[in-house]
Parts: sequence; structure tokens; C-alpha cells
Amino acid sequence: MIITDNLGSLLTDSLFGWLKDKTMLIYLVIATIIGIIAGVISLFSLNDFFQYMLTLAPDLATKNKIPIEKIIELFNTLSPVITVSIIEGIALFILSYFIIKRGLELTGQKGVNFSISRLVVLFVLEIIAGVVAILSLYRLKWLGVGVLGGILIILGGLLSSIPILGGFFATIGLILIIVYFIIVFINFIRLSLANVVYIEKEREIMESLRISWDLTKDNVLGIFIITIAVYLVTGAISYIVSIPSTIFLQSTLIGMANIEGIAGVILAMEGLMSMLTSPVYLILLIPVFIISAYEIIVLTYLFPLIYKLLKEKGKAKSKQKTYHF
Repeated sequence: MIITDNLGSLLTDSLFGWLKDKTMLIYLVIATIIGIIAGVISLFSLNDFFQYMLTLAPDLATKNKIPIEKIIELFNTLSPVITVSIIEGIALFILSYFIIKRGLELTGQKGVNFSISRLVVLFVLEIIAGVVAILSLYRLKWLGVGVLGGILIILGGLLSSIPILGGFFATIGLILIIVYFIIVFINFIRLSLANVVYIEKEREIMESLRISWDLTKDNVLGIFIITIAVYLVTGAISYIVSIPSTIFLQSTLIGMANIEGIAGVILAMEGLMSMLTSPVYLILLIPVFIISAYEIIVLTYLFPLIYKLLKEKGKAKSKQKTYHF
């Protein structure tokens, strides 16, 4: 397979190939800043959440009924976390467009300039890709596996009064559902290059999906392996970098190991939240945010690399199709 034959070079290029490019380094800085802002806001919002929860601790300890207004207010303290998570997701989605475009340029290809309209279409493309993958629209015969599995599970439930028969149908149905989940997973991999295809040239959504589907044929396992390999490497780096901040928190938790009673729990919670929002801990988290941003760049840049490789190695085969690159 094309991907597995070039596994080493793909892994090296995705991890280090872009580090000499000033534009990609700027994107790394932007991703880091986004992560730091979102992370700090989330930590302080969680602090507010737990602080408010502590005010409810006496009622919880005595099993008194808590007014619905206080419960609503408790979850309202999490609204900044939800808001910042949405904003962070949007910001990173926009940034991914620029990373893919620059990734195409670094691999000797071209990309269409960013615009709001193209970003909206790219978002729609991602949604449609999910629908196509889940419903297996490019391999409709496999949809029957999922449908049959669902029917058998329902039938097993209806026949629950007959344990042997109901259990048999439910088991077969569950197996078919698991098989269909694997099929859907494969479909997602087959469509994983659609956003790169769309950003490369002025293409329609369905054309981008179909090109991705055709290019990734016979390379699903290779794409899966290289993606897992990248995750493992970046995960290992992230684990090493997070050791100082983890030790900092563990030192606090060790001191609270012998605390008992509701008063002790309150004291422990206050101490823990104080540590999570302390300047020392926030400083220790900076390398973690940098590595998280690095992981985003690496995983996003990986797919222009895969696209270039499949396009070059499969050029002879692609010329036989109606699509031209």
C-alpha cells in the first residue's frame, strides 16, 4: 500500500517538515494563544462552578432539598466554559483552513484563498461527509447491515419474554451493529481528504467527497496507521511535557489524602481549586498548551502530505477517471 510504504517519511514530514516555515510557526503561535485563552477561562470558570457548589455542600450533607434556582445558577457558572469552547472550536476550524492551504503550498500544490463563503461551504462539506459516512451512501449495500442489526435488536427486545430466542436475535443484532460501526469508521477515513481536496481547487462539495473516496481506496489501513502513529508520538511528547504540572497537582492531593468529613472535603476542594488557578500552575501549563497547538498543526498538515502522496503515486490510475488534478 502507498501509505505504509512511505510511513517513515510521512511521519517525519508531518512532525518536523513544517517547522522551518515561518507561516506555519505563526499558526503555531496563534493556536497556542487560542489554547491558553480558552484554557485559562475554563479553569477560572470551573473554579466558580466548584466555589458555588461548595455553598450547596451543607444542603447536600444534610440531604436538604436544593431550590431549582440554585441548581440553575450552578450550571450557569459553566456557561463561560461552553461559550469559550464554541469560540475555540470556530477559531481552530478557521485556522485549519489556513494550515491546510499552507500545507498544500509546502508540498508543491496550490490552495484557494480563504473567504467566509468558502469557509461556510467547508463546514457544510464536513457535515455532509459525516452524513455520507454514517449512511454509507457510497456503499449502500452495507447500510442494510446496520438496518438489519437495529431490527434484530428491537426484535430481541420484543421477544425478551423468551430468553433464548430474544437473546439470540439481540446478540446477532449487536454483532451486526458493531460491524456497521467499523464500516462507518472506514467510510470516514475514505472521506478524510475531502476538505484538502476542496481547499486545493474550486470544487463542488460532492466532487470533493468523491475524489477523496477514490483516492483513498486500498489505503484505509495505511491512513489509519499513520494517524495512530502521529497520535502516539505527539501523545508521548504531551505526556512528558505535562509531568511538571501533574506533579504540582499531585503534591497538593497527597497532602489531602487523610482529610475526612464534609468540612474536610470542602477544605480539599478549596485547596485544589486554588492550585488550579494559581500563577505557578498556569505557568507550568504553558508548555502543555504549546504541545497541544503543535499536535493540531501536525495532524492537520498530515493530510495534505497524504493527499500529495496518493495523488502522485496514483497519477496513472487517476488519468483513467473523469477527474483531473
